[in-house]
Amino acid sequence: TAAAAAAAGSSDLVVEDFGEFMYFIVSPKDIVVGRHRDTEDRISWFLAAGHFEAALAIAQADRSLPAAVWDTVVQAYLEYLTAAGQWAAAAAKLQQLLKNQAALWERWVYTFAQARQLPLLAPVLPTKHPLLHAQCYNLVLQALLVDPVHHGQLLDLVQRWPHSCFRPTALIDAIATRMQRPGGDSRELWQALAVLYKSQGRPDLSLAIYLQLQLPTVFDFIQDHSLLSYLDEKAYLLMAIDEGRALELLAGHLDTLPPAAVVPGLLDAMAVCESEGDAEGQQIWRRRLFNYLDKVFKVDPSAGGDYAELCVHLYADYCPARLMEFLQGSQTYPLEAALEVATQRGMVDEQVYILSRMGNTRAALALIIERLQDIPRAIDFVRAQRDDELVEELIDWALRSADTTGQLLDHIGGNMNPLRVIQKIPEGMAIARLRDRLRSIIADFRTQTSLREGCNAILRSDCIHLVQRLQLEVKRALPVVWVQRIGSHGAGMPPSVAAAAAAAAVEEGMTHPGHSRRGSTGGSGYKDLGPVAEPSTPKQQGVTRAFVEGAGFSTPLDVTPPGTPGASSPMKASMQKALRGSSYLPAAAPAGKGAQWLKYCSGGGLVMEVVSAQDVPAAAVAEATMSAGGGGEGPRSPTRWVSRFPHMVDSK
Repeated sequence: TAAAAAAAGSSDLVVEDFGEFMYFIVSPKDIVVGRHRDTEDRISWFLAAGHFEAALAIAQADRSLPAAVWDTVVQAYLEYLTAAGQWAAAAAKLQQLLKNQAALWERWVYTFAQARQLPLLAPVLPTKHPLLHAQCYNLVLQALLVDPVHHGQLLDLVQRWPHSCFRPTALIDAIATRMQRPGGDSRELWQALAVLYKSQGRPDLSLAIYLQLQLPTVFDFIQDHSLLSYLDEKAYLLMAIDEGRALELLAGHLDTLPPAAVVPGLLDAMAVCESEGDAEGQQIWRRRLFNYLDKVFKVDPSAGGDYAELCVHLYADYCPARLMEFLQGSQTYPLEAALEVATQRGMVDEQVYILSRMGNTRAALALIIERLQDIPRAIDFVRAQRDDELVEELIDWALRSADTTGQLLDHIGGNMNPLRVIQKIPEGMAIARLRDRLRSIIADFRTQTSLREGCNAILRSDCIHLVQRLQLEVKRALPVVWVQRIGSHGAGMPPSVAAAAAAAAVEEGMTHPGHSRRGSTGGSGYKDLGPVAEPSTPKQQGVTRAFVEGAGFSTPLDVTPPGTPGASSPMKASMQKALRGSSYLPAAAPAGKGAQWLKYCSGGGLVMEVVSAQDVPAAAVAEATMSAGGGGEGPRSPTRWVSRFPHMVDSK
C-alpha cells in the first residue's frame, strides 16, 4: 500500500555486509531482505527448475565458483543423464567434468558397474592423472570378458594400459575360466592372453599362442625376444604364415634350428593332409619342404646331410635343372638311390656324373657316346679319368664310322696323342676333309710344342734369377769389414794380424749380427782384438798342407785335421785360416803415408785391396780414432775392427 511504501521509504537502511548491498524491508508482520542476484543463485534456480545443461554452462563460464558448487552441478548433471539412460553421453562427459578428482572417478566407476555399463566407461578411464585403485581397472577388464563383442576392446586395453594398474595374474585366471564357456575361444582373448604372458616374463607361452593364431607379427616377436630356441618342432608353422620370411629366418639360424628340428614338422604336416585326403594341401607342404631344403643347401651344403636322399627326389620333381648342382655340391646322398632317380627320369648328364663317382667310368662313357653322342665331352671325360683303356674304347667307337672318326680328329687336339687315332684308321675309310683335319692337328701340335718350350725357358730363367737373388741376399747378410793398419814396413801390425782381425769380425757378425761392445752412429760398432800369433808359433805345429783358391791364385795353407788334439773351434779356425792366408795380403804402403786400411769382403773371404784413409767412409775413420783414443776399456791393440757397412757389399 501507499502507507507501507511511505513507511518503507522512510525506514530504508543501507547495510554493508561482505561487500554486498542488502535491503531490509520491515513490516508489522514480515521482514523482507533484498540483495543482488549472483551466479550461485542463478545455478540454484536452474537446478531447481531442472535446467541442468544451463546450470552446467553457467558453472563452466564462471571459474571463481567454489569447488563444492561445481561438484554439485556436475553430480546433478551426470545423474540427470544416467537417469535418462544416456550412459554413453555421461561417459563422454566424464573426462571434461571430473578432471583429476580420483574420488569422483572411483565413485562413478562403481555407479557404471552397478548399471553394467562399464564397457562404455572403459575407453575414457584415466591411468595416470589420476591413477585409480587397481580394483577399478579389474572391474572394467573383467566386465569386458562377458560379451564376445567386447573382447576386441579388452585386447586393446590390455595392450594400452600399464600392467601395474591392474593384476595380470587375476585377469589370466579370469580369461582361462571364460575360455571354458561358450563363446570364450576367440582370437582376441588368445591375443590378450599372449600379451599378459609376455608381461609376466613368459614369452615362450606367448610364442605358442602366436603360432597357433598364425599372426604375421610372430617373426618380429621371435627376433625381439630371441625365441628361436623355443620353436623346436613348431618351426614349420612359420612356413604357413609367411613362407618367404620363414625361409630367411630358419636358414639364417641353422646353428640354433638345424634341419633336424624343422623337417619332421613339415613331414608331419604332409602326413596329416594325406590322412585327410587333402592332396592339394599335401603338395603345398611338399613344395614348402623343397623350398626349405633348397634354401638350406644354398646357405650350407653340408647342413642337410641327413635328408640328402630326400633332396634328390625333391630336386628331380620341382627343379630338375638344379639336380646336377646338388649332386656336385653334396657328398652325403646315396649314389645308388640317386642313380635310380636319374635313370627313371632319363637324366643322362646326372647318370654320367653319378656313374663316374661310383667308379663305373665305362658305363658313363657309354652313356656319353650312345645317348648324348657328344665327342668333345667324351674326350674331356676320358682325359679327366686318365685311363688308357677308356681312350681305346673311345677310339674304337669313333672308328666305327667315318663321321665319328672325323669328329674325333676335329676335337682331339692336344688331349691325346693323334697317332693313336691315325694309326688305327682302317684302310679305305673315306673321311671328309681328312687333309685339312690332319693339317690342323699338326698345326695345333706345333703350337703346343712351341708354347711348352717357351714356358720351360721362362721357368728356367725364373729359377736362375731367383737363385741369384737368394745368393745375393745371403752375401748381404755378411757385411764388408774395414781393418785399420797402422804404420809401414812392419812397424805397424803384421798383415796376418789384420787378416785375423777381419776374419774374427766376420765370425762375430755371423754369430752375433749387429752386436758391438760400444755403440756408435749409424748402427756400426768396433771391437778390440788381442794379439794374434804368427804362423811360426808353436800353435801352428803338427798341421797338414792344403790349398785355398780364390781371387785368381792359390797358395798352400796349414789346416788342422778334425779330431786332432788342439783342434780349434769354428771361430778360431776362421782366424787361423786368415793367418795362414797372410801371403794374400798386399804389401804395406811406404813410410809416411799414414794409416792404411784393408777392405775385407766377407762374401769371398779375402782381403780385396789396400786403400788410404781418404777412400774409407768417414764413419769408419771416426770410430777408428775413437777406438785408438782408448776409453778405459782394456789394453790397446794394434788391430781394431772398426765398422760394418752392409750397403758397401759388392753387388756381384
